[in-house]
Amino acid sequence: MNGLVKRGDDWDSVDSMMMSTFSIVILGVVMAVAVTSALGQLMQRYTYYGATDYRDLEADGTLKWTYLVDDPPHMPWVTAHLFNKGPGLALVSINSPDGFTPLNKGDSLEANFSGADRRIEVIYYRCNPGEHASVRAEGKY
Repeated sequence: MNGLVKRGDDWDSVDSMMMSTFSIVILGVVMAVAVTSALGQLMQRYTYYGATDYRDLEADGTLKWTYLVDDPPHMPWVTAHLFNKGPGLALVSINSPDGFTPLNKGDSLEANFSGADRRIEVIYYRCNPGEHASVRAEGKY
């Protein structure tokens, strides 16, 4: 024989066993990544940093929005306090451009999304045509 060893049935069973073990290891890694990702999302949902973000929103007759994660600090809010400084009526909505809440001058709106599946990511705002209002938005993240 020229130094070569012929593989026999014993080696075929070892290959099969190694492939089975390798498959189980890969499956375990995939499951660990899935669990870690789900746990990370759950932790983010309940994590509260205690910092405050302030935004001044100038409303007029057109629909406007501020997407909170686009600008620093790039975090959705857990709670929001919206205060209409006037002079006109402001219409505000959180996370949806439907179902606006009217705020007269001096009125405020409190929203608490702690423990919710989705945080406050977008604030939609507008006024009636021909009016304008300044809305102070304060959010905790």
